[in-house]
Amino acid sequence: MFTASSLAQLLTNKNRLFAILSIGICLTLMAGLPKLGFDPSYRVFFSPSNPQLVAFDNLNEEYSSSDKITFVVVADKGSIYSQENLHTIVELTKKAWELPFSHQVQSLVNFPYTEASADDFIVYDLIDQQDWEENKTQPKIYLADIEKKALSENLLINRLISEDKQLAIIDVSLILDNASNEDRPLIINAARELQASSQKNSNLRTLITGSVMYDNTVMETSANDASALLPLMLVFSLLFSFLILRSLAMMISSQVVVIFSVLAGMGLAGYLQYDLNAVSAMAGLLIIILALADTIHIGATYLKELQKGHVPFEAIKISIEKNVKAVFLTSTTTAAGFYSLNFMDSNAFSDLGNIAIFGVAFAFILSLTLFPCCLLLLTPKKPSTGIQQEKLSQWISHIAIRHRKPLFIGFFVVTAVTTPFLTINHFNDDFLNKFPKDTEINVAATAYMDHMPTNHSINYSLDSHSPNGINSPEYLHKVERFIQWYEQQPEVTNVYSYVDFAKRLNQNMHGGDEAWYRIPDSPQLASQYLLIYEMSLGYGQSLSDVINHDKSSLKMTVTTKRLDNIGLMNLEHRATQWQLDNEPSIQSLGTSKDLMFAHQGESVVVNAQKGAAITILLITAALILGLGSLKYGIISMIPNLVPAGVIYGLWGIFVQEMDQAVAITYSISLGLVVDDTVHVLSKYIQERKRGISPRLAIEYTLENTATALIVTTVMIGTGLVIMACASFEPNAIVGLIMAPIIAIAVLFDLFVLPGILLFIDEKLTQTTEIEVTAESDGLGNPG
Repeated sequence: MFTASSLAQLLTNKNRLFAILSIGICLTLMAGLPKLGFDPSYRVFFSPSNPQLVAFDNLNEEYSSSDKITFVVVADKGSIYSQENLHTIVELTKKAWELPFSHQVQSLVNFPYTEASADDFIVYDLIDQQDWEENKTQPKIYLADIEKKALSENLLINRLISEDKQLAIIDVSLILDNASNEDRPLIINAARELQASSQKNSNLRTLITGSVMYDNTVMETSANDASALLPLMLVFSLLFSFLILRSLAMMISSQVVVIFSVLAGMGLAGYLQYDLNAVSAMAGLLIIILALADTIHIGATYLKELQKGHVPFEAIKISIEKNVKAVFLTSTTTAAGFYSLNFMDSNAFSDLGNIAIFGVAFAFILSLTLFPCCLLLLTPKKPSTGIQQEKLSQWISHIAIRHRKPLFIGFFVVTAVTTPFLTINHFNDDFLNKFPKDTEINVAATAYMDHMPTNHSINYSLDSHSPNGINSPEYLHKVERFIQWYEQQPEVTNVYSYVDFAKRLNQNMHGGDEAWYRIPDSPQLASQYLLIYEMSLGYGQSLSDVINHDKSSLKMTVTTKRLDNIGLMNLEHRATQWQLDNEPSIQSLGTSKDLMFAHQGESVVVNAQKGAAITILLITAALILGLGSLKYGIISMIPNLVPAGVIYGLWGIFVQEMDQAVAITYSISLGLVVDDTVHVLSKYIQERKRGISPRLAIEYTLENTATALIVTTVMIGTGLVIMACASFEPNAIVGLIMAPIIAIAVLFDLFVLPGILLFIDEKLTQTTEIEVTAESDGLGNPG
């Protein structure tokens, strides 16, 4: 069985062999890097079995594609119904058909307007594009007629036009079944060219949004973050390792480990057919931070042994012997924190966790194999002075022991005051808020909300249970009653469905008499009206967005005011209950992207709690085994739980809203904060086993670990602050929350944990004997 000493001896004696083997493995794994894809879709935030995602996919299979490019046209001054502005909208509608993969274009221009004609009706585009092209100047009476008809059409208002006459929508549906990842940027580029051309010599602002634009924004934001933050992180790690270790050789050696850890971890993910996403792409940043921490622990001890007069070979052996168990424990507990992300109903975060685990594993292995070899090859003839620990460590030891009671009381009060507030945090996840306010998609969304009362949507596929069943008056009346219930709800701004078409067609077939604005009296009439209407539609127009292929189901879309997740789910729950109580035959699960993210909150909170509980158990078990003591393993839970409790309590006081990133960061933090605890407890146990009193053991422990812990905390914290600069909000939030958590953790471990250990070992146990197993000293080191 390997002990720390025998393992250190083996790794040192065969350092070049292990280095060559580790490089060979890394180079082999790096061949998997080209296999890494990138998935910009919102779908990565859900597991394939997520009920809302399944319902959303089923809806899209039944009706026309939900892949869209949407142009938002805004008249900041005047009205969209002026000669010049309508001309711009006409041209934009026409050219939108030329976008790659364009399938259908809907706008004010080609809206199929129906009009009574004796006992028949006619269907025509609201604006005659050919006439408009032939006659550049239209009579004012014609412009006024367009405006009047548009504003009287319920199927247009708050859907394709705003009531304030300042906004119009051109909605382009795309069929991307055969599109490759390379085709998507072409679509965006073509849309941007069309946007630019429409704004030339125009008073209108043309903005772009839609699902395809969302995916592109994810891709561009991730690329920008990676291109800016990864180099910044590498430069930081170079400078930090040089400033701390004061050695060019140390700096180069640590960077070799960092780079190989990142590339090997990412390469393994490629072999395992992972696709990176906006969240998991940040795994590289985390791997850099964690790999650097491992090398600093080993490198700092190596430097200290050189200063004592040991030759490099002996110094690296001692360093490995002293650090191998601690580094292994911290790597294991960090991996446990990341593993907990697999309990989340989100592929984005589970992928982040798994790729980070790969990197943590390689960082641990390379720190023991490649790093020693690099140090031995590059060690300077005159050892560096390194960091000066004594004065700071002695001061910390003095403060922690002499003022342990007020320090404990202070931390206890802060914890007691802040932690209860973590219970008031509630889930509210808006996928648009994941991007900076100045991104195109958010600018478009802001303009839309400034002029439209609608903000969220809920879609239903209402099944008649038979082909052509949508023409049944009985079925249509059921749908109408559901629509009427929704229209009475204060949150709702509009309800859109085929029922409105059916009633309008019936009215048109009766000379436009408003008394006949109702559902047709028989299935035959309803079917006849629908057939005539569909045959009258122009090129590219259809009802496939509201009627499925065999006419057995209708799609109903409800739009609402701005609601938080709880408000949106409450509305949907009330609707579901109404269906069950009144029309169970058309009961359907409401779905939309908004609703998917809202429902995700319920599962995220439950799964985050489950993941955190399992992480705590795994970490505690690892520490009990690693430290060789049940007592100290249980004590370790205190400094591991308090920091996150304080920060999440403060989050509850000042923010109160959580998204997926906020929920999962708790579990990740548990794996990182334990690093400091391991080093303090392991050293303390080692000294206590030698028979030293608790007070002297604390003094010795802090004098030999305090500065190193502060250095690694500053390094990890600074790296997380860099991560907090990410444009993609979930990644920024992880860094923003984690940085103060590890800062509080190191303060607790240095200033409060010593007092707890003294209290337990001096006051409670009344003994100088250590409770460790006979087989282990906690680190595998000799006594």
